Amino acid sequence: MQSAEVGIQLAKEKAIEQLKKIAHNIVASKAGVVFKDNRFEIPFFNQLYYVILPDFLITDEQGKNINPAHELLVLNYLANADGTEITGEWQPFRYVKGGACSNFSVKTVEPLVREYNIDASSFHLAAKVFNALPLGFKDISYCFYLLPKVPVAIILNLATEEFPADVNLLFDSSVTHYLESEDISVITEMFVGRLLKISKQIKS
Repeated sequence: MQSAEVGIQLAKEKAIEQLKKIAHNIVASKAGVVFKDNRFEIPFFNQLYYVILPDFLITDEQGKNINPAHELLVLNYLANADGTEITGEWQPFRYVKGGACSNFSVKTVEPLVREYNIDASSFHLAAKVFNALPLGFKDISYCFYLLPKVPVAIILNLATEEFPADVNLLFDSSVTHYLESEDISVITEMFVGRLLKISKQIKS
């Protein structure tokens, strides 16, 4: 097993040990998820994952195993969730605790700028796939839920003759009550990749 895989496995085991100490209904309530039939139901992007007890086996809706990195994010989310309400106060990643020193924009914001530079038609359609909620920021803005208590706002300003395209990617100020900065960076990069993949499929 490679070092990255070992690290993920150890982190998963740590999260599971934390979860075993908390009543299942309390975990579900704090994380904003459903617990029934001895499993947690976790909306993740535009799909549903199940965390099945007592072994904390994680599958998709078809009962298939999922990416280990996704498993870790789901477990960390459940273990860290403290029930803090979403505030509606948006902030960039650099203001998130632990988010100041990273290449976050290179992996998330810049690919979005390149894809939606002058044409946002596929962005609108991809947003519908994720059941994103329109926001009031100009030019174009949507709120996407990466996890039930982890909303992210994408604000797109298209390129004009005077100004280049610009994207703001913002998090609710409550986000660190659910994920640590490293997990926030990882899940956002995954989400942007999924969003861009869907946009490209729409265009083709």
